Amino acid sequence: MTSASGLPPIRLRAEPLTSDDFAPFGQVLGPGIGASRLIRDNTVRLTNTPSCLTHTDAATRAEIDIYEVTGKASPVVCTRIERHPLSAQMFVPQMSVSSAHACWMVAVWPDGPEGPVRAFVARAGQGVVYKRGIWHQGIIALEIDMQFVSMMFRGDDTQDTEFHTLSRAVAFEIGDP
Repeated sequence: MTSASGLPPIRLRAEPLTSDDFAPFGQVLGPGIGASRLIRDNTVRLTNTPSCLTHTDAATRAEIDIYEVTGKASPVVCTRIERHPLSAQMFVPQMSVSSAHACWMVAVWPDGPEGPVRAFVARAGQGVVYKRGIWHQGIIALEIDMQFVSMMFRGDDTQDTEFHTLSRAVAFEIGDP
């Protein structure tokens, strides 16, 4: 397997997604991650997360998208990444996925497209918010098909998605989350 540059892909092992490890790139979402309290006669646990969907003044519309993603087997090869300079972007998988093996991949390039990359394996009950401007891999479901809800702000006259083709592909090895 070679990339468009003719070089073999860079190989990288994804690590489990944790709030602490992902904090420089955004926020992990999930039950009990944040301020939690019981409501409705102690029958519902509500978790509030701090405001993390930051956006510029040019991004005036909150939009929600639904992604239906075909699962991929390891290694996952990445050749193109994206970022959103006007808005943070949230991804939350279908929270009631029945399989204990429902996982998805989160990969970020914090120093830009040709800098180092970090990859994480998220469980079905975890969501993320990528900080505004963070380069990241598009959504990847691992092994099984999954559905995701995405939310971000968009502007009327501007495109808030930038794409970049990597000079060398990255192949992510996925182990157990």
